[in-house]
Amino acid sequence: MKKHAVIYGLNVAGMKAAINLGMGGYEVLFLNRGDYVANNPTQLLSYDPTNITNGYLMKGIQAVPTVDIWHGAEIEDINPSENGISLKIKIVPPDVEPSKCVECGLCVQKGMEYEPRPIGGVYRFPAEISDEKKKKIHDACPFGAVNIEKNAKYRDVDADVFVIASEYEFDKQKLKSLGVGKIKNLWPITKVHRLFFGVGTHSQFLKDEEGNKIKSLALLNVDSLNSGSYFNYVSFLSLIKFALKVKSVAPEVKIDIYYNLPNFYGKALLNHIRDAQKQGVNIIKYKPEDLTINDGPAVMNKKYDIVSVSYPEVAPNSNKYIAEKLGLGLKDGYIETQPGTLETKVKRVFAAGAAHESKSNSDAIRDGDVVALESFAYLSEPLRMPEMPQLPNYDDTTPVYGTLLCKCALEYQTHGKADKVIDYAREIFGNNVEVSDFLCLDAKKKAESLIKKGVNRISVGACTMSLRGGLLLNMIQKAGLDSSYADIVQLKEWGNSEDVQKSMLKRSKAVLSNRKQSTIPVDDKIEKKAIIIGDSVSALTAALSIARAGLNATILLKDKLSPVIPEQSLLVNKLNNINNVKILEKARIESIDGYGGHFIVNVLLPNNEKVEERAGVILFAPANYEIPDTTSFKNFNHIGIIFGDNKKGTSSARLFSDVALRLIESLIKDGKKVSLGAAITAFRGKNVKTWSELLKNGHLNLVVAPEPLADSVFDSMESALKKEGAEVVVALRSEETSNYNDIVKMLDLRMNDDGTIYYIEDPYDDGNIKMVSGPMLTKGIFISGPFRKPMSFEEEMLDGQSEAMKMLAVIAQPAIMAPGMRMISYTNYRKCAGCALCVEACHYGARFIDPEDNIAKVHEALCEGCAACVSACPSGAAEVRMLEAKQMLQSISTLLLHEK
Repeated sequence: MKKHAVIYGLNVAGMKAAINLGMGGYEVLFLNRGDYVANNPTQLLSYDPTNITNGYLMKGIQAVPTVDIWHGAEIEDINPSENGISLKIKIVPPDVEPSKCVECGLCVQKGMEYEPRPIGGVYRFPAEISDEKKKKIHDACPFGAVNIEKNAKYRDVDADVFVIASEYEFDKQKLKSLGVGKIKNLWPITKVHRLFFGVGTHSQFLKDEEGNKIKSLALLNVDSLNSGSYFNYVSFLSLIKFALKVKSVAPEVKIDIYYNLPNFYGKALLNHIRDAQKQGVNIIKYKPEDLTINDGPAVMNKKYDIVSVSYPEVAPNSNKYIAEKLGLGLKDGYIETQPGTLETKVKRVFAAGAAHESKSNSDAIRDGDVVALESFAYLSEPLRMPEMPQLPNYDDTTPVYGTLLCKCALEYQTHGKADKVIDYAREIFGNNVEVSDFLCLDAKKKAESLIKKGVNRISVGACTMSLRGGLLLNMIQKAGLDSSYADIVQLKEWGNSEDVQKSMLKRSKAVLSNRKQSTIPVDDKIEKKAIIIGDSVSALTAALSIARAGLNATILLKDKLSPVIPEQSLLVNKLNNINNVKILEKARIESIDGYGGHFIVNVLLPNNEKVEERAGVILFAPANYEIPDTTSFKNFNHIGIIFGDNKKGTSSARLFSDVALRLIESLIKDGKKVSLGAAITAFRGKNVKTWSELLKNGHLNLVVAPEPLADSVFDSMESALKKEGAEVVVALRSEETSNYNDIVKMLDLRMNDDGTIYYIEDPYDDGNIKMVSGPMLTKGIFISGPFRKPMSFEEEMLDGQSEAMKMLAVIAQPAIMAPGMRMISYTNYRKCAGCALCVEACHYGARFIDPEDNIAKVHEALCEGCAACVSACPSGAAEVRMLEAKQMLQSISTLLLHEK
């Protein structure tokens, strides 16, 4: 069997990569070691921020027809070569095959066990069950989803690329060593979360197992610096958010949060901390060696009603298995990749997400973009665009109505009265009624039967759109009728009685009487070019990726291009050898007009020459690196170094992690003593072990701010370092962003008070249905590099590739389709007063005021169909209309070529 990509594991990055590749028409195979999409529940715990994102990603991979999943799969053998990857897969079938199961529940009635999960559920045979009962359960399933025989099967697969996407694991042994499961009322965070989650304003559930009301709660974060874990930040944030949630429903509960070395990074976390403190939440620092948890339960001898422990994350165990198979290196349990890329030392093999490093949702989704971009270098076929079906137009034809009825949906609500509803349907639709026990199985066949009778309007009485609706519409379209002429009647969810179901069918016929064939708005005149503002590592990486894809890019710089770090120099050398990248130095941007796909940037050059640059997308990614001159330290033996400054707060410190580490290692090599003043913000990622070794070996002295959570986190650093004996103190500061305030205003971006650009950084908030993993505040405007968030130079390279992937998805395709697809905004011109409130409300740049007639209009290709404009419009002029999608979202249309 041939696949373009095989993905081992189901982490966030792997799912995002699959969607990117699958939407381009490539064949993707997931290998899941478990028996269900969410087999490893650690990514789906209700307290865990990956829960929301995974849910939408899982729905996404199920919706893309070129993505396949094999459950119970394990790699028996794998052999990479110059031309691809060959795998031998062992498959042990699950008790119920998810791809065939429609969750009708008939097997449960016969004795199958059902375990609900965030996305769907898991069906398993009871532990002790006879062969006879198994057969009865098997025979009850009309879909052939129940597996009696569990004999392993072996399949050979050839792929262009192989992606390691191992899921997160948690250190259960560490939880046990802390006393979880032994000490009464010492619970893991999931158990406590379930206690409070969804309580609302009531408090009847705020009790322990014996029914005692909970008055005090301790939340213990057990991740530490030595774990090398970025999840440290995520888990600490989740505790803060959980405390705020508890306070919202039970403000009287006293809450203490204990932390060791949290990753105080980003404005979202700091703001949540301050909100929690205002509501009386105490945040207490502890040393690992001093931590005690006793019966009572008690933390550090302070008693509570409940003590909750966060899950300590560790590198996925499956990393070891796959690393041995491929001969890959592991660093702290994570798969090693080449610098600035997600490709391993084995060509065509990539590691992403939790397989590569401990990462947040947004970083993992970024990895999915990068893997897809880097995979294009090896894919054996060009991207295939889906063809628009040419189906008959019945707009001016006398409507002929028919209905498809699902008996499963009818029986669910009418308790055996389905026949009465079917008889009523025949009164409405005459002989044009087709009934199926399970419409999911034969919707196409039944629709073809109606179409042969001359039916050109079909009412479908079945499940909700979110469960089966898309499938049913697709089947009707495959049968030969444009899905615009079909209507889904949600009998299973809303048909609570026989009368209700009858009314819904009658209404459906009325709706279909006015239904017209719809088209999806497209913009087919996109500017096939990118404008990149800035020369950060991420900016240069993005420009290189755009150029390698065969498209043009212009880099605009306020000053001369003067690399200050090796990574910049390396990228500049590569760009100098590429013809389709233009660099304009000392260029003053006078104006930026237009919208996604059609930007116009007016630039004034040093010789007063005015240039108009047109582009489909804009990337804002300026650098703000400042490398200290080490020659000034020659006469000193003890140097103090401060991360960031008191204006930037803690969120700027990690930006200088690479710079400081290089500087410190250089000074130590010269025999200098170094004292470092910083919040723990800087210590994360693959350099954590290096930092830790410097500290343990006594080469580096760490001075932590007395109160890391305070606004004045760096105020006392200098004096503290001098008390440690530092003869000179240097602060690694970023440049002021005032140099870019004019551009920020032109791009209509929002600044944080720490000098970074606002974007959705909170993992709880970045998992939205549109999966915009980054600051795509309006279609076509992207942000990357240090002004987006603090990141190392290697992270910048990944970030630049990720943004390039998203930019190419806009400018490399033949046309931009309206992303909302089913819901598109429009204006009733007779009601519009031109007040522009709808323009302010639109987050996607889809609405604008036409200067000629002073009314609001819509760039339909940008509209997400969110209806925010409808809420904002005081005159009722802003409305949305329904569209029926004829195809999947179009993806990139050109083969993205990388240097091999």
